[in-house]
Amino acid sequence: MFNSLMTVACMYYRVGNEKHLRNYLKALRQRNGMSQAQVAEQLGVTQQTYQRHEAQPLKMSSERLLAIVTILNTDLMFRFKGE
Repeated sequence: MFNSLMTVACMYYRVGNEKHLRNYLKALRQRNGMSQAQVAEQLGVTQQTYQRHEAQPLKMSSERLLAIVTILNTDLMFRFKGE
């Protein structure tokens, strides 16, 4: 597994597993007042595809994850154990 830190306006959120990332993506989307359909439209995918990405975030590409966090107005920073 990986450890990562997600940065939101100088706040850090540790993501230790898929459940954490899933909950964080959902919370970010809701905080931005966006529906899954709205995020999907900006990504150029169907709502069902975005729903699958949000439900199983470790199965999407890193490029797709970066695109999503950009749409949700945040940054993604990875730190690995021991750093």
